[in-house]
Amino acid sequence: MSAGLGAASQVAIAVSGAGTALAGALYHRRQNRPGARLGGAISRAKAVWLAYAVFLWFFLAPILALSDAVAPPARALLGAFAAFMWLRGVLELVLLFWTRSWTPPMGIAHDLACLVLLAGGGLWLREDLAALDRSFDRWTLALLAAVAVSLVCEVIYALTFHRLVGGRTKGDEAVWFAPEDDPTFRAINRLTAALNAPQVVFLLLFLGVCFDAL
Repeated sequence: MSAGLGAASQVAIAVSGAGTALAGALYHRRQNRPGARLGGAISRAKAVWLAYAVFLWFFLAPILALSDAVAPPARALLGAFAAFMWLRGVLELVLLFWTRSWTPPMGIAHDLACLVLLAGGGLWLREDLAALDRSFDRWTLALLAAVAVSLVCEVIYALTFHRLVGGRTKGDEAVWFAPEDDPTFRAINRLTAALNAPQVVFLLLFLGVCFDAL
């Protein structure tokens, strides 16, 4: 079941994965210290989700898109998605930290556009994708499905969050996250924790394949 990933791709995955996990833990700690922090406190479940999504969307997808070990049609889908997501990431950072005008519907619109991109690209390349028969190719197709699932989850989270906080995502006292101890966010935190588990397990299995551990 060897993935055939080159050493450079494996190193990039390992470094970005470890870095994202560490950054997520530090960010969770920072946001939950006493005193106001832009964005507000963040629950453990949401911190795990944030780290998972950032790694999957902004690092793993483009790394695989640049790897010769990944079949060309899968590389095309991963590359298009990664480029579109990095564009969103840059714009969202500006909206969050500079203009402080970000709203959940903006993210929802982009998530839906990403789903359309993946679905449309998948239909366009369906014959090439259907012809893939290596074990790693099948794992890569499963990863693309996992990306789509993550986008659906993000839409659900954003819709729920927008319903709970309204326009309070803007300004100098913006709220971007669901805190741990606020009963208002108990249901969404529990849902996030429940949906985190299978997605993180799949990601770990996929990484095991990437490093020839499975």
